Amino acid sequence: APKQKRGDATRRVARFLERATMGVTRSALRAVSKDAPLEVGFARWVSNQMALPTTSHREYYRQRVFSSAKMTTSVGRVSHPCHAMSRWTRYALTKLDIGGVLTIEREVVVPEGRGDGGLAILLVDGMARTTINQFDVMEQRGNSKEDHDALSYRICNVEEMVGGMVTLQVKNGEDYNAPCRPLITGNPVVHFSSLAKAQSLQLYILSSNGTKSDFIKSNGDTYIRQTRALCNSVNPNEVYPALTYFSDGDWLLFDPQLRIRSNSLQVPLRDGGLRLARLGALCANVERQFVNEEGDGCVLSENNVMACVNENESASNVVICGSPGEVDNIASMAFDGFRFEGKASTSDIDAKSTAWMSAALTAPDQLRQRTAWALSQIFTLDTHSSFATEAALHHYDIFVRHAFGNYFDILKRVSYSPLTGKLLSYINATASMSEDFGGVTLPPDEKMAREVIGRFTMGHVMLNDDGTLRLDEGRVIAHYDDESIRTLARAWTGFTPPRRRGNILARTYQNDIDPMVINPWGRDVFPKGNLNGGYIGDHDYPLCVDLPDQMFLKAGARFRLLGSRFVPEGQEEEWDRPRGQSSPWSTRQKHSRYTEREEDMYLSSLSSFDENDELPDEPKYIVLPAGESHLHKLLCSPALLDEKSSIPSHYECQFPMYVTLTTNIPCFGIECQIDTVRVVKVDDLYYEFIRPPCVELAFYHGKTIVTSHSSSIQCGNPGLAQATEACCLPDDIPTNDASRHCMYTSERVTYATAMERCVEEERLPCRYTHGHTPPWSDRLTNKCHMVGYAEYHWTDGNCGIMARINSDGRVAIVHHKGNDTTEGFAGGGWFGSEELGELSHHFFRVNWDTGFFPTPDDNCGNGACEFQTHTTTTSKVTTTCLCHTTLFEEPVFLSTCSISHDNISEIIQQLHIGSVDLSVHNNGDDYDDPILIGNHMKVFIRSDTGAYDTDTLFQIFHMGQWRTYRNLRSRVHIQHVEDGSTTNYSFRNPPHFMNFLDRYKRDAEYETDAVLQSLFRHGSTAPFVATSLIRSFGISRPSPRYVQVVSQAFREGVYQSEVHGEGDIKTGFFGTGKYGDLSATVAAILLDREGMALELDGEATHGSLREPLLKLTSFLRAMEFRPDVGDSGRGGSSKASNGVSSIGKGVARIIGQMAHHHEAEIGLFSTFVDGRDKSDADIVDGGPLSPLEQVSRMGLVSPEVPTGAISRHIIGLLNGLFSIIKWGLTDCHEGIGTSRSYANESQLCDYPEGSYDRSSGVLSYSLNTKSNAKDVVDELAMLLTAGRLSDNACQIIQNAYRHAHDPVAGLRLAQQLIIVTPEFHSSNAVTEMNQRTAVKTSSNKNKNDLKKIMNDIQSPSLITTVSDSYKAIIYLFQSGGCDSYNMIIPFSGCEVDGVPTNLYQEYISVRGRVAVLTSEGDGGLMMIDTVNTKTPISQVCETFGVHPRLEFLASLYNEEDLLFMANVGVLTESHIGDGSSGVTKEHNRHVESKSALPLFLTHDIQTRLVHRLDPENSAPGTGVLGRLVDVLQRTGYKTNSFSTVSNTRAEDVLQGNGETSESASYLGRNNHDGILRFNPQPSVGNMTQIMNLLNGDTNEMSSVSAGTFGTIWSKHFKSAIMENEKVNQMLSQRTTLVDFPDSELGRQLELVSRTIKTHSVRNTERDVFYVELPGFDSHSEPEPSSTLLDKKFTEMNNALKAFVSEMKLQKEWNNIAVLSSSEFGRTLRPNNNDGRGTNHGWAGHYFLLGGNVNGGQIVGEYPHDLAGKEDGMGRMVPTTSWEQVLNGVVEWLGVSSEEDLRKVFPIRDKFNSLFTKDVLF
Repeated sequence: APKQKRGDATRRVARFLERATMGVTRSALRAVSKDAPLEVGFARWVSNQMALPTTSHREYYRQRVFSSAKMTTSVGRVSHPCHAMSRWTRYALTKLDIGGVLTIEREVVVPEGRGDGGLAILLVDGMARTTINQFDVMEQRGNSKEDHDALSYRICNVEEMVGGMVTLQVKNGEDYNAPCRPLITGNPVVHFSSLAKAQSLQLYILSSNGTKSDFIKSNGDTYIRQTRALCNSVNPNEVYPALTYFSDGDWLLFDPQLRIRSNSLQVPLRDGGLRLARLGALCANVERQFVNEEGDGCVLSENNVMACVNENESASNVVICGSPGEVDNIASMAFDGFRFEGKASTSDIDAKSTAWMSAALTAPDQLRQRTAWALSQIFTLDTHSSFATEAALHHYDIFVRHAFGNYFDILKRVSYSPLTGKLLSYINATASMSEDFGGVTLPPDEKMAREVIGRFTMGHVMLNDDGTLRLDEGRVIAHYDDESIRTLARAWTGFTPPRRRGNILARTYQNDIDPMVINPWGRDVFPKGNLNGGYIGDHDYPLCVDLPDQMFLKAGARFRLLGSRFVPEGQEEEWDRPRGQSSPWSTRQKHSRYTEREEDMYLSSLSSFDENDELPDEPKYIVLPAGESHLHKLLCSPALLDEKSSIPSHYECQFPMYVTLTTNIPCFGIECQIDTVRVVKVDDLYYEFIRPPCVELAFYHGKTIVTSHSSSIQCGNPGLAQATEACCLPDDIPTNDASRHCMYTSERVTYATAMERCVEEERLPCRYTHGHTPPWSDRLTNKCHMVGYAEYHWTDGNCGIMARINSDGRVAIVHHKGNDTTEGFAGGGWFGSEELGELSHHFFRVNWDTGFFPTPDDNCGNGACEFQTHTTTTSKVTTTCLCHTTLFEEPVFLSTCSISHDNISEIIQQLHIGSVDLSVHNNGDDYDDPILIGNHMKVFIRSDTGAYDTDTLFQIFHMGQWRTYRNLRSRVHIQHVEDGSTTNYSFRNPPHFMNFLDRYKRDAEYETDAVLQSLFRHGSTAPFVATSLIRSFGISRPSPRYVQVVSQAFREGVYQSEVHGEGDIKTGFFGTGKYGDLSATVAAILLDREGMALELDGEATHGSLREPLLKLTSFLRAMEFRPDVGDSGRGGSSKASNGVSSIGKGVARIIGQMAHHHEAEIGLFSTFVDGRDKSDADIVDGGPLSPLEQVSRMGLVSPEVPTGAISRHIIGLLNGLFSIIKWGLTDCHEGIGTSRSYANESQLCDYPEGSYDRSSGVLSYSLNTKSNAKDVVDELAMLLTAGRLSDNACQIIQNAYRHAHDPVAGLRLAQQLIIVTPEFHSSNAVTEMNQRTAVKTSSNKNKNDLKKIMNDIQSPSLITTVSDSYKAIIYLFQSGGCDSYNMIIPFSGCEVDGVPTNLYQEYISVRGRVAVLTSEGDGGLMMIDTVNTKTPISQVCETFGVHPRLEFLASLYNEEDLLFMANVGVLTESHIGDGSSGVTKEHNRHVESKSALPLFLTHDIQTRLVHRLDPENSAPGTGVLGRLVDVLQRTGYKTNSFSTVSNTRAEDVLQGNGETSESASYLGRNNHDGILRFNPQPSVGNMTQIMNLLNGDTNEMSSVSAGTFGTIWSKHFKSAIMENEKVNQMLSQRTTLVDFPDSELGRQLELVSRTIKTHSVRNTERDVFYVELPGFDSHSEPEPSSTLLDKKFTEMNNALKAFVSEMKLQKEWNNIAVLSSSEFGRTLRPNNNDGRGTNHGWAGHYFLLGGNVNGGQIVGEYPHDLAGKEDGMGRMVPTTSWEQVLNGVVEWLGVSSEEDLRKVFPIRDKFNSLFTKDVLF
């Protein structure tokens, strides 16, 4: 370890705060430094920070939101002009006037003595607003003084400050269509010559008593009324514009504001917002869910006081709930940038980023804010562009509020967030395969299933607890495959938007604040596999049939107060809704369980009753008698829960919100006669019984259940209370008459109870004929049956459950009538439900015991099952096996001897079925004392058996808690169809949560919890989260020991820091002891010795590159940024910031990172874990490696490590920081802020360095008057680099400071220079090159190689020779997964195996609603022919159609300048087949390399695989285009590469080895002249030279940083500024000959065209360009006409049309080629988002165009079969690899030798039939 220096303690504190906060400050540095030893201070600081109140981003925004409104809206009420806190302004025009008509009229009477021509009246929409000078009017008009005609304008925009910019549009004839231009006066002051004059203009004037004492100046030109005035009769919706007048002649204009109320968890609105609703707003009551159900989040409204339940209903004694962070806005804190207008803001301020930045800079709870930022990097979602500010901030607050809570709470809240549901496309997704559009079965959307595994919980591959890869024979182990994703996707169905409400700043009534609500009838109800090979519901949940009788009276029973409303929240029935009020679930979703015929009968039964029918006023409920029922006592008064004495005669009801029974209680009266209960009545209020979570087994011995009004029949589980009794006289069976004596409306009982009730009446269960509605004798008197709603009842008919088995061994459940011979049932057969009928397509995975199962291929087990054939609507014949089943139940363990004492996890894996707590089983009296097995296991055997059996219970301590399991194994065996004998085919009986008959939201929520718990508690989750958070806290390569410490803290929920001081060991304790505790996890990250040791700073690979956003916040905090405005003297009064840091829009793209932006949009970061972890010796073995190769070889993964074309973000960040230093927070000079503007300014940014007139914030860091250069630089170095700045760099910066013309200028220069050093941008310690310790090497040769690695990397000089030949490839990446099966479509002349086939009809059938249905001649498909001599492969059709929006591409094809490439994708070797959907060979699904990942169909991994084309990792860290450029350079071609975007996708494909070629240049743009410039106004002339010196100038090797990350920064910094200068020189004088579309792709191709135009000047022979068109991810949008694909194809078509025209005019058409690509295609079958979206596919179609392209052909093999297999996914397998396609392109560019081609394509030799240049060109 390096020797400790003076000041090391301060450096350690600075280093600690750099990781733990959003930036080091002088005050924090001093505060922590007071504690000694430092470890004690660090632990105490962490503990204190965790205890601080939460700084909520949503609260911050709501308090300051500024929302002008003329009247009350659905959001909230408008402020009253006479009330305290009403807002008033000195300026005459507000945002409310935008769009209004402004007229200027000359005042008739000129005041005496005026020589200025008099005044004119300014009116808005015909009402006078102020008076202005007539000379200004003439100047505005531009006419002579004698012209006094009225002027009329439309108001375009208003800046709300005196003198602020007001733009107007002059009337041109009848329309206002002229350009907007400024009002000469700016925003004028409100002024009238006298009160009488104003009154004569019929203005609404409120008395002010002649004094301003009732008003206080708020900020700028606004005032706040402090007291309430006596004018309540005023209607605030009708007074704008209202004025008030003062005796000193001043006037103020009332600025009505939208007022939102406080409705927080702590203080919900007591009337639910009813008063606001009566004024026109929506009810503000929040639907009760898990986010507010605990604690004080919900209260009961006051008795006899009306409160609103929702927008349609109000009552007294209503449960009122609030929402976290829902506070009211405060007029005195209003900030103009937080303006809510019910739509996208017109402000240039990014409100989301501004709120985030303000909290990051000023919040006291810095550790919470820093942790929230780290968590948001795991749950990466782009909440920026599509959502209102409040919704995005509320979503981010999930991480803020729970930063030190439990990770599961975050996971659950994110999963229920409407933002997540919309962004990941599962909101409104319905049950798997539940719809059929045109015969297309719709699988569920898969996006959430992939993200929740790969990003939110465990990553893609299995990890050991120390974060290292878990390997199987050298291969990584995948967490999931496609089947797992399909299964998990079914768990994300049924989620619907929360009900709309008021008091939230939402657009168009959207409620994106409250959690989503699960519609149980949209939920997939079938078993779902987990990632461990078992099922969701394994281990932790008892069987529902095992719950004891009358569970509502047992320990653990939970009740929820409903108030005066009897509608249960978790088990709502259709009849629970008041008559005439629709269900929250749509009719289509609600009744999807019925066949079409049954639904017609159901609707008919409804129509047979009208509003005059005699119906019960209220359903029948269980009423608990006071003083007699123990349950009444405990629900009424929870203080009596532990009392077992007799019930007191009188007790006061407290009506708690929730009650959980802690012991079994006796039943009383009617309670003893029922099996279960939904709602009970306690006095005048209702409680809902919340049954504990449990699971059902899919197969059982059943009894028939039928409905009261239709033929809907199911095979019910007799042990469950899921139907009612229907009793008939024995002689009248079957009958249409039946009796019932229910205890409450819609009662559910078990089969045994139904039989008992019928026997008591000397009757038998009814089995009446199909289709009849029996006239229930008690329909009206006993309220058992609600007319028009399905009532299921038991019969005594036996039924069976069969298994429909497909060729993959997946099973669908079929309910069979068995051998019942009753009339109407004769002959057996299948029940009518589509979901459970003989053709059910709801297949799910089962675990076959032997791995074998009956399949159609073996005649269904050699005749064991019935062979089924079915022809679909697409004419596709499917075959399945229909099998009879029987159950075998047996104990798992037969004795204590058979139990392993050592491996608890192995035992749990065998005990699949959980159990209720022992105390619930008759208080445990049925079981003997436990058998103890070790310290973590107890076995309980029933007293009446005395042996191990299926009722034996195991209690096992695991993952921090005791869990109970039942010793039961349930297996399903296939019976032979002929003789009923048991075959050898069997599988485990799978569990599921949702009942097939009673589908309740409660059970869907239980299942969701179980899904999340299975991921949360997965073995890889702890190390994945630990590693991700450690990296986000600044250490990119944590040691396995460090990861294991943090993983253990996450698992155990506890971290105990070991701190040494004065010979004693002191401890700091963090955590709750619960798995997933984040306070323990964060403490372990910060307080572990690896996180705090300065000694590790000398390691070359320790630390990381710092994130751009954290560099920005750390700089602003260290330099004490103060939100403020500049000099108010220019242009009048200032616009105040109110302490808010105004961040401009587009900052994310400037600096490369910003809160609420996803990496896919910004494109800088990669959180992909390569997982390689090799020894240090491997770093240099095999030759010299670049720093980036070191990173790749060593497995270094830093979220912020750039790996390619990143100059845009380097330059953007530095320009932004330079601008803040020199001009404050502004948008001038490439700044990242917003600026004040004035009507009379022309040169808005033309002012000198050090002038802050236009800023909205400045750096307030000041110098000590006695400070010298050394003191200044030392303190800056400590604050900005945590003391890492090298001595050499300090000397350079001190010299620059001394040569400045004054100390203030010197400070600005020193700040700029420090922030370009590698020490600021990385967390490596820096020593001089000749002092540092190199990375360990294995030979002297390697030392020389290492020196070469660390040397300054210079960009190659421009080539001086000119080549006669020029070629360029433009790689067009369609990011998001292009749905290219809608790009080229089979149309006519199709043959398969010589048989004519209508492949276009098959396409329409399989694609459903996403198909392109139009035909030729109607603006539809553009026809192309494949019948020519060029096509190397005979295509399946003679004619194909090209998408209507790609008409230019179709024309290029017909002109033979474009070819299509069919069915292309990533493969690892040649695949023989037709490309049909389904699963291909295993070697093409998994890569056979130790270090590569399986072929996951996720965007990031598939993009990386496509762009690298190196599955065996032969050239780590390089992309296919980067290797191409390397080979071209080495071959002798003068080659450059360029990217028009700066993101990881471009980096992946363009990254070369860094030796033979330079990094790709970024073709950047700014907002002014289209060219991004670095440091356009340097503070000193030699500034670039000094910056190069600080980053390792060639002649100053001693200044190069030793750390790998610092070296990476220095290399890219110098490359960026050189590239920037080169590109600016290259493009500044180059324009195109064609006007390009102003679209994303159009702008990129324009830059490409300008660059191509310079190739002769650059003396370049080969150019490689990367361009990108994002946004193709079509989970829910592709649909013919005006949808995502139409827009994207239109943009691509038009941009390419302009580009081709430009190339022809430049005479370069024959020298260029454009190749399209995408990470994958889409599934042919749509998903179940109304059939409008598609899932991730595999193969896709692409194109190659150019003047030299051998066009007019389709290469590759278009699939012959589009209907696909019965898996229903339509995921096409590639038949052509990218290597086969690109081979010919690379040959055309000049690569010819086999050796060089293998360098470009490392696995080239594994493919046959490579396309050559003669085929493609």
